[in-house]
Amino acid sequence: MKKFWTFIKHKRSDVSKIPPLKSNGTLHSEPTDKADILNGQFQKAFSDKTTITEKEFKEQCNMPGKSEQILDINITENGVYKLLNNLHPNKAAWPEKITPR
Repeated sequence: MKKFWTFIKHKRSDVSKIPPLKSNGTLHSEPTDKADILNGQFQKAFSDKTTITEKEFKEQCNMPGKSEQILDINITENGVYKLLNNLHPNKAAWPEKITPR
């Protein structure tokens, strides 16, 4: 099955590109303009600045005020060993940059 999809991928003639983007009512197709528009959007989305309080955020997200707590966690040496033993060394690293090697 993998060979089939590899073949299909190589035979495709279309190339994935970022389509023209609209900013302030104007459509932009130049790569530098699109890069500037995306950069501005990412800066807004991932800015450390916040204009709302935590309470307002929870209300907007319909989140309860208190989260459930884990009351009892039982960690054993044998349990950790089993989990570590099942790691595959050729798999990708986790988001925390922890590799199975």
